[in-house]
Amino acid sequence: MFLRLVILISLATGSIFLIEATVTSAQESDDYKSSVNVSSVYIGQQFILDLLFTTPKKVNIDLDQEAETWGDLEVIRLLTLETEPDQMGSFRHHLKVLVAVFVLEFVEVTPAVRLTAIDDKTIENIIYFSPIRVEVVSSFDDMDPLSLSSPLSLGDVDGARSRALVPFVIGCVVAVLGIIFGIARFAYFRKLKSSSASQLSMIEPSAVLDNALLEGDVVEAYRLIAFSIREFLQSNFDLPASALTTAELGDALERAGVNADLSRLSRDLLRECDAVIYAGYRPATGRRNADFQLAKTILENYEGDGL
Repeated sequence: MFLRLVILISLATGSIFLIEATVTSAQESDDYKSSVNVSSVYIGQQFILDLLFTTPKKVNIDLDQEAETWGDLEVIRLLTLETEPDQMGSFRHHLKVLVAVFVLEFVEVTPAVRLTAIDDKTIENIIYFSPIRVEVVSSFDDMDPLSLSSPLSLGDVDGARSRALVPFVIGCVVAVLGIIFGIARFAYFRKLKSSSASQLSMIEPSAVLDNALLEGDVVEAYRLIAFSIREFLQSNFDLPASALTTAELGDALERAGVNADLSRLSRDLLRECDAVIYAGYRPATGRRNADFQLAKTILENYEGDGL
């Protein structure tokens, strides 16, 4: 039993040494050759780095970009990786790597590749290739100093003015004026509406409409008629009549279910009042008397009339 245990330990130890020797031999079996297709490059110019090496067994290959031996050589990407067996049973590897240098100086670097044995992922080895030397030159001639060209005058600029420029400018001006006009018109009518409501609310109602008012200031007479009608509607139907325009009040009366005749007569009379107060309309004497009688009819005959 003890003899078998010794044999097993010996076999395991021998296998470990054999794997390490195999990977190590990959580093020492052949020269690791590296070459570039140029001897000098401009700063930032990309060129190809060729890496050739042979291993006695198949291994995993990875560029060791963290190795300090790469120096100022920047790896852009791995272009190709070719692996093929040779007649001796070994494996020949060929890597093409796209690289560039971004410093203006003579560069000498040593590429590095990490190898991992396929049958044992824990055993790794880094191989270093023969150094490569590349001269990085400037894209400018040192004997030709940089100089700025003088700016062109306005007369030297080629091209003609676009035909659409003038219509475009005119269109923009018209659009801006239209917007300004719309805003001003909206503000004017809003102010007129609030002024109308405030003026109506400022007039003290009279106990009885006097027909003699029509003989004096017509505007004041119709203003009093409009105020009386609005106060009547507001008191009897709980509507904000003094704060609404005539059109808005007509819609509110319909929504509130007010008597159709009362709603129609009130709306027509208030339109007549608006024309006199705000539009400069001056009705004839007969029309004034008819409007006065209509106002009294509304205030007296429909007083207390419910919904």
